[in-house]
Amino acid sequence: MKPLDYICEGQSDNAD
Repeated sequence: MKPLDYICEGQSDNAD
C-alpha cells in the first residue's frame, strides 16, 4: 500500500 498511490487514485483505504 503506497500513500502516493491512494492519494492519486482517490482511495484513502483501498490501494494496491
